[in-house]
Amino acid sequence: MIDSKSRILVVDDFELVRTMLRRTLAQLGIEHIEDAEDGVIAEKMLLKAAQEGRPFDVILCDWNMPHKTGIELLTAVRNNPIYKDTPFIMITAESEREYVIQALSQGATDYIVKPVSMESIKRKIESINRRSKNLAA
Repeated sequence: MIDSKSRILVVDDFELVRTMLRRTLAQLGIEHIEDAEDGVIAEKMLLKAAQEGRPFDVILCDWNMPHKTGIELLTAVRNNPIYKDTPFIMITAESEREYVIQALSQGATDYIVKPVSMESIKRKIESINRRSKNLAA
């Protein structure tokens, strides 16, 4: 369940996108948002948070980044027992069907095509919350 206390990691190589996503999540009431500029830094942050006993609850990640792509990070996340079920939303300019299929088949929870709006983020969070409730029932 994603709520105001959820810990969210935003991963994108563009500072402007990270800032916009942090601002949007804050407007939706999320209080704890961290960000990383690429998949290598994100993976280190994910591991550190897990070791400290406060893992991230949601990952919002760009596809195309230097050093480690979003798909490579997704693979690493899904191979980590702590994060294997963590909601992972791929955010990218890639809108072709094969990209969506690849992301979902490799374990992405959902997919947002840029430009990202507050409404699209809100819908994805609501969708994840509905799935969480259905699994708990």
